[in-house]
Amino acid sequence: MAVDLQTLVEPASMPQGFTISKVKDSEDLETWCQIMTEVSEFPDFVQTAWLEMYQAMEIIDSPLWHLYLGSLDGTPVAT
Repeated sequence: MAVDLQTLVEPASMPQGFTISKVKDSEDLETWCQIMTEVSEFPDFVQTAWLEMYQAMEIIDSPLWHLYLGSLDGTPVAT
């Protein structure tokens, strides 16, 4: 999902304690895959498939791709 932030009429609000951070290491990537699988209600094997695919792509170091985690009070809850 994407949005052109420059076209927003007013800034989006976020819940207090919610932060967004870029996936920066393998632990973040595993967390991203776990949350995406659970939230999307995909079968468990999808988590492993995504992880292997993104590791093979070296997505963490890619200048073209970025994954993000949303955390509430320090606990990852969204992708």
